[in-house]
Amino acid sequence: MLKKLNILTLLSVIVPLLLIGASNYFFAASSYHYIIDPETMERTGRYWVGDIDGILMALTVCAIAIAVWLPSCYYGLTEKLAKHIIERTGYYRNYIKDNRRKILRHLTVLFSIMAAAVAVVMVLSGFSISVLSHSIKRVVFFASAGLSVYSIIMLWDKPEKLFFSLSLIIGFMYVLTHPFLFFGMDNEMHYAWAVEESYLLNVSVIDSDLVLAKSFQHNHFGWLPSGSSNAVVYSFPKGSDTLAWANDTELRTFYARITHMHIGFALYVGRSLALPPNFVLMLGMMINHLVYTTVVYFAIKRLNSGKHLMAIIAMLPTVIITSASYGYGAWLAGFFMLGFAYYLNELQNPDKKISIKNAVIMIGAFFLGNAAKPVYFPAMLVLYFIKKNKFKSEKQYRWYLAAVTVTILFIIASFAVPFIISDGAVYEDERAGDGIDSMEQILFILQNPLAYTGILLRYMRDFFDIFVSGWYLSWYGSYWYFSFPNILWLLILFAALTDRNENDRLTSTALQKVLISLIVFSTVALFITAFYISFTQVGADTVAGVQKRYLIPFLFPFFYVVCGFKIENKINKRAYSCFIFSFMSLVLLNGAWNTFIP
Repeated sequence: MLKKLNILTLLSVIVPLLLIGASNYFFAASSYHYIIDPETMERTGRYWVGDIDGILMALTVCAIAIAVWLPSCYYGLTEKLAKHIIERTGYYRNYIKDNRRKILRHLTVLFSIMAAAVAVVMVLSGFSISVLSHSIKRVVFFASAGLSVYSIIMLWDKPEKLFFSLSLIIGFMYVLTHPFLFFGMDNEMHYAWAVEESYLLNVSVIDSDLVLAKSFQHNHFGWLPSGSSNAVVYSFPKGSDTLAWANDTELRTFYARITHMHIGFALYVGRSLALPPNFVLMLGMMINHLVYTTVVYFAIKRLNSGKHLMAIIAMLPTVIITSASYGYGAWLAGFFMLGFAYYLNELQNPDKKISIKNAVIMIGAFFLGNAAKPVYFPAMLVLYFIKKNKFKSEKQYRWYLAAVTVTILFIIASFAVPFIISDGAVYEDERAGDGIDSMEQILFILQNPLAYTGILLRYMRDFFDIFVSGWYLSWYGSYWYFSFPNILWLLILFAALTDRNENDRLTSTALQKVLISLIVFSTVALFITAFYISFTQVGADTVAGVQKRYLIPFLFPFFYVVCGFKIENKINKRAYSCFIFSFMSLVLLNGAWNTFIP
């Protein structure tokens, strides 16, 4: 029976993929069927390769699924998965059977929240049906607010589940209510990269892709073309060009492309089903936010303490804006939270041997997170401080150290090798204007080490001044709106001091505090230097392009470890949890109301 289930499980993955590939050929090919020369704006005789590429994409993913399925069958993992599915299915079947009234009550509440949202909007619109038809965003907003309140009431004692629920409710509300061409924090560029990952071999740029990827540069904020008018503008072999506006000569490595592959696959599915361009756009945003929320959920679940502290940082408006769009800042922050959560959990369980699974997740989380910005590799140095007695044998410990070392060297090589081969040109950002020469800047640093040290330290002094940098916690991108920025600092500090238990004595030691502080300091020095080389004019006495939001991935480990003091929290647990999650929900809802809701 289990073997049959294994085959059915594989088919349940492969068959939808093949159908998507087929629909890509039949639907997408019929919708976008001619190419316009970007120079002359005349139709050419070239054919769009997107349809064939879509079939190849489906076949490739099927091949990957089979390649994973075969060894899983050999090691019995598929049977364990099948047993788990059968057990969970039986559990939920019995739960529904035994809790029909409870489920009906929940459904009634959800329906009442939706009805109340419509009623509130009708009152605000003066009971005008014509006005109400243009107030869908307000309905979504008030429904999200009601669902958020209900989630806090029902899940206050389960921080990871409450975060998951609130993050999805408010994050998806952001996606559904933001202005149509909302882009903040370089999302034109990130969208272009996602489009490139939605193809396997040949990238076909349709008119709506061009509008979205060039919207900032060309200041175009109109409606997207749809249907047969959404023509293919040009095509290029993947890896030979780029749609991104920031640097037309930039070629991304496979490691860097990991951060947009999941979004690219969502765009591929949406395009294959011939969804309208705005739906495809939102689908990519939703997938990005879903991945981020899921990663942080498992990070919070792994913690023995500090769950509310991590939830606060994970729900910062700047992070949610990035995750609910096309940026990769949330990717970096989310996987760093997961990596540090596993690392801290191992420190807090000194008598428990580390499993291969946990070691792989811990190293893999940092590896995936660094794909966004490899210059954050010093964060992985904490992994060397897991003691030898945590491993079952000395051989296993040596393999662990080798895996950590190889991963760090790979991350360093991912940005060092292209830089050396191109003489620094590959990282010269055109957005910085004239006077950018990476190799000349490096020579300046080497020839004037003391002068550059002074520049670096003066800049870092201002960079760490939180009293004038609270805004970066709640920055709404191109809208330049900020929601309670300074109060958020106080809330983070409050949770850092109070969200504690006896496990913290093993992670807030003097050694760990010094280690985390040095790692944060060295990483900040590295990415400031990177911007000085790639984004700043040669010999300048300041650094251009650095944004203080780049410090967000280190907020949790720093406040969790360095601010760990013996303070007993006697606050009522229900009041404590409800206050923190209610305030963070209020911050996010207030930001949405003031920026997205007409």
